[in-house]
Amino acid sequence: MHALKLLPLLAVLIGCQSTSPPSARTWDVPPEVKTAQVNGYQMAYVERGSGDPVIFVHDAGVDYRFWSQQVEAFSANYRAITVSLRNYYPEPWAGNGNFSLNQQVADLAEFIRHLNAGPVHLVGHSRGGTVAL
Repeated sequence: MHALKLLPLLAVLIGCQSTSPPSARTWDVPPEVKTAQVNGYQMAYVERGSGDPVIFVHDAGVDYRFWSQQVEAFSANYRAITVSLRNYYPEPWAGNGNFSLNQQVADLAEFIRHLNAGPVHLVGHSRGGTVAL
């Protein structure tokens, strides 16, 4: 039971690690997609609606598009945001570089700080659930 209480603290501590220097994005994003500078990486996301923020975090093998129907439905009452984690579409990943759970946790924590929106609701599926936790 005590381990479950430590998980949120662990996520915060990982998020406080030193960040990488900013890098320029070398890939295109669709017109409706925004990017945020997160730990030296341009994280892609889509945002709809207003109100309390709800952030949707995708599973392995998919990306921000996985949540398109949920974002549309939630945007009627919330600020619905879906992100693409590091090394997922629209980034054309060549299989090199950092692809770790710790990096994705740190990226999500920094993304939330970047939003400057106060507390957020996190919804994750499979790997995205682990990242959100």
